[in-house]
Amino acid sequence: MNETITINGGTWKLIENENTALIHEYIKILGLNEITIRSFFHKNNPNGLIDASIQYKPKSKEYHIQFNKNFDAHKVVHELGHILLDLKTGILKAIKTNIEAIPRNNLRLRFIHFLYNCIEDAFVNYTLMNYPEIVPIFKKRVDITKGVYFSKKLSQEQYIGQYILFYLQHKFIIPGVNVGWINTNLNIFRKEYITTKFSYTNLHSILDTFNSVKDTTDYRQIILLFYKVMKSTNLYSENELKQYLKRKFKI
Repeated sequence: MNETITINGGTWKLIENENTALIHEYIKILGLNEITIRSFFHKNNPNGLIDASIQYKPKSKEYHIQFNKNFDAHKVVHELGHILLDLKTGILKAIKTNIEAIPRNNLRLRFIHFLYNCIEDAFVNYTLMNYPEIVPIFKKRVDITKGVYFSKKLSQEQYIGQYILFYLQHKFIIPGVNVGWINTNLNIFRKEYITTKFSYTNLHSILDTFNSVKDTTDYRQIILLFYKVMKSTNLYSENELKQYLKRKFKI
């Protein structure tokens, strides 16, 4: 089988290699056997912007996952977690525009998209914590967090997104993480990487409301948390945020 799909100039080929077994292993663990999931790997991705992504195809009622060539258990589990969150909230079915449809030169809109994904990813990872076999994969990531979060030169928006996800993931999602270690790394973010000025007190106050909505079955609660978080940072105007949300979601 040589089926391919093209996304924003990149060619993705239906997976038919040793990684297929890894994907099917976690499909089984997560109880997604009855769901039609098609996985594609990166063959030619000239813009280099896609690491892994997922879409729901309403006509065929399939989920399509695109992976870069170098994907591991964490990446597989996380993308499958988006399906679990969709089955719970309908978040993927509510999307009308994916990042691939946003022009590459529209960096401002792409950064808003990145920041939104950090919020959605927190809900995805929280959902995955219901599966004991998955928890060790995320705990292993805690051990290599410095490399994951601090190894690349990112934009301010990307560092803030990483900060938001780090805060949520280690405070509310991954069990048993040392509080002192969390605070030390948050301080590293604030002192060495984030130069944009905003109130961390306000940001943390809004992020802490994640704990009261983390079990939501209404995708609009995810969108609302994102909107409130962005408003607290003053990175984007209210008009920009509303334009993005209207473009992305069927709202």
